[in-house]
Amino acid sequence: MENTFTAVYRGILEGVLSDTQYKSLCESLNGDWYALDFTSENRSLQSFSGDELKSHMYSLLDIVQKRNMVSVNYPYAYAKNINDPILIKVYDPMKCGSSCSTSAPDPWWIFTKIKPEIEELRGLFPEKSRKLFGFLKV
Repeated sequence: MENTFTAVYRGILEGVLSDTQYKSLCESLNGDWYALDFTSENRSLQSFSGDELKSHMYSLLDIVQKRNMVSVNYPYAYAKNINDPILIKVYDPMKCGSSCSTSAPDPWWIFTKIKPEIEELRGLFPEKSRKLFGFLKV
């Protein structure tokens, strides 16, 4: 398998299964990272150092924990190689839908050591001109 952004993004990722594991993932972050914020209208590519990313990941944890939810106390996170990650997808548990959802939720953030090409980024974001009519996108 090649190490392009798209190949890693679409590949098999390991799930973070506890807040302790989430914190271990945060502590393992080093080097330079690229970030995509899916909560903003301007989904631009940002740069983070390992320490900046660690701080940001802890701030996402803080947001989730302040909600005082009974069943979830950490962001849903998936990583390519959880012990030495090169890509991390983080999901907001409040926006992950239910068992009867018709589509997968957008990630909250994507962090990657592999700089995505512009064509790869275009593939992540659906065209704004598409409209949802019932269960069909046209």
